[in-house]
Amino acid sequence: MRTAEELALLAGETLSLWLRALPRLVFWWGVGFAVHELAVLAAAALGAEHRIVATIIFVLGMVAQLVALIMMIHSVRPYLITGGTGPVAPATSPRADPQRSTHTVLATTLGPFLAVYAVWGLTQAEVTRLVSTNLTLHGAAVTEWSVHLTDWRFYLVLAAAAWVLRRALGWFDRRRPPRGWPGLLGHLLDGMSVLATFIAAVQLGRDLTAWLSTRRVAQWWLDTWQAALTALGDWFGPRVPAVVQAAVDWVWATGVPALTHQVALPLMWLALTATVFGWRIGARSLTRGTRWEATVDRAAARTGGTGWAPVRWAVEGAGADLRDKWLPVLHSLRLIAAAGPRFVGSYLVLGAALTGLALGWDWLLLVLGGPLPAESAQAYAPVRRLLAGLVFAPLQVALWAAAFDRGVADTTGAGWREARLRRAARVGD
Repeated sequence: MRTAEELALLAGETLSLWLRALPRLVFWWGVGFAVHELAVLAAAALGAEHRIVATIIFVLGMVAQLVALIMMIHSVRPYLITGGTGPVAPATSPRADPQRSTHTVLATTLGPFLAVYAVWGLTQAEVTRLVSTNLTLHGAAVTEWSVHLTDWRFYLVLAAAAWVLRRALGWFDRRRPPRGWPGLLGHLLDGMSVLATFIAAVQLGRDLTAWLSTRRVAQWWLDTWQAALTALGDWFGPRVPAVVQAAVDWVWATGVPALTHQVALPLMWLALTATVFGWRIGARSLTRGTRWEATVDRAAARTGGTGWAPVRWAVEGAGADLRDKWLPVLHSLRLIAAAGPRFVGSYLVLGAALTGLALGWDWLLLVLGGPLPAESAQAYAPVRRLLAGLVFAPLQVALWAAAFDRGVADTTGAGWREARLRRAARVGD
């Protein structure tokens, strides 16, 4: 009964947030959609002669899309019942920072958002879209396509160049506050550096996996596995090897993808939402006494009295990034776990239901469009994405925000739950 109550309450608050914040959510989603679509079109139109520039524009389009997503989440905060903050607590206790400017939000959250986007393979859908646009504009002549997405070396160079430019801009910002275009340029460079780094890491991992599959150790592993299956058949019967092989295949083909995309990924989006709202712990308290702090301190001591300013610069920048961007995500995951299994289960069920509704809506739009020629189908695809995103992207953000609100209510113990139940009862009356 309590689980059903939690599910109904979270669903009601999601719809309430969606309705109240809908204009802001639609505005920011529309900005991100427009910039991203224009970036994909421009990257494809540049062709093979400007492949490097086209790839940079394509990456910037993905960065802009996630900037808009962060702004969607940030715009919902005034509508939270808890206000996004818990009771006054010591600096070492979990809490939300009530004074977070847009610049601070983007500076501390864009990197983790882009990392999740790359690690979970969401960039692959963007690559498919770019390939489709190239096919529409240039036909089957692959040599004219502006696709430069498989060379991890290129992305490492791009990440390093963006990182150096971002640090140079940060050095300049100490003399001039990062406002207007300089601040926006810094966020874009930071995002490009993070996204290019993770794209390079993912592609390098794929290349290493393909290389290892041709080595003797891979063949040795296959032979050992087959020998183990044969032994199982000798011990327990001839049907056992087929059952074991089918179970292993299911785990890798279905079980692991389901856990990573239907459980881990929604929880990561929720943790990132918490960081946008400023839920964090004192940065120094998370690293105090750890091996990371000792390593940073030793490196700083070794470079502090020398002329190796670039090395000291890099070490200090890496330490600041860890404290300000990545550790808060881990602490937000602790916030989610502290809210309890009923909360996590309700959130995952609603997320799965929302995903199913979005897929059904997209299928309905596809059916209503009817059979179309290839050119018309390509032109209709952005319209489908627009119609689907206008409804379900704001709903998804509203679910994340409502779930964060619920997590704050339970972990702070500030009586928010009773107030929420009373409010739901008044709305029902």
